[in-house]
Amino acid sequence: MWVDHPRQPTIKAHVPREGIGAWRRGGRGSVVALGVIVLGVVMLTLAGGCSLLPMDLEGTGKLDPESAQTQAAEIRYFNHRIAEARQQSEAKMEDRQARFRLARWLYLAGAAGDEKAGEAALALLTELAGVGQEEALTLAYLGGAQLWDAQRVANLRDRARRTEEGLRLVDRAAALAPQDVEVKLIRGLATQHLPTFLQRLKQSEEDIRRAADLAVAWVNQGKLERELAAAALHQDGVICLGQADLAGAAEAWRAAVAISPDTPSGRQAAWRLDRLEKSVGKKP
Repeated sequence: MWVDHPRQPTIKAHVPREGIGAWRRGGRGSVVALGVIVLGVVMLTLAGGCSLLPMDLEGTGKLDPESAQTQAAEIRYFNHRIAEARQQSEAKMEDRQARFRLARWLYLAGAAGDEKAGEAALALLTELAGVGQEEALTLAYLGGAQLWDAQRVANLRDRARRTEEGLRLVDRAAALAPQDVEVKLIRGLATQHLPTFLQRLKQSEEDIRRAADLAVAWVNQGKLERELAAAALHQDGVICLGQADLAGAAEAWRAAVAISPDTPSGRQAAWRLDRLEKSVGKKP
């Protein structure tokens, strides 16, 4: 189902640990940076966590019955994709791309709320990042998975360190492949709910909006899956709504529905578009 293409440069594989190493080596700047992250993590904990995908934007950590039903449907959707990818991966045990496709679906299921899938994604992405040639896209997903995993760590200092490592991974990926829409999107979605102390919101929104601008073209070229394109457009609409740009929000959500009506983000976009049109009494 996934269409592979040479989008990003390759480098010898390793998991960058410069951020953690710099902290261990000491230095006032590193200590201050870690202190800021610890404080931000405290704020995130009080806020109830966050989601890596734009499907649960309230971030309360508590789902009402309707939201819980929606989340369950999203997980079922991605589990279906996981089953397909697992069959392909088992049939091609030495095919790195097949294994990465499986890791990608596991990641998306984990981000939607399936913890076992998220754990499996982190393990597989870590393995892929440590063998052979590495791609920026794998680093982006690994960084996102590390940010997801950091939310589950009870110790605030450890959580801060894992958050720093995840951020360095997604930033390294973006530096390696600055034109890659999927890399930009994963970084944007993975960082959009981080505490304001980390000052990532502007970059996150720029990444998402850049991905949304090119999402349809990349799908038409076979470079991006519909699920991810819909996620970019859906979240772009949310950003527009936050800026009181109702017309922009409606346009983005209509595009998400048009390109991927049966996917989680496509359905979310349709729901939000319906609410918006009802609230203003006409099409924005």
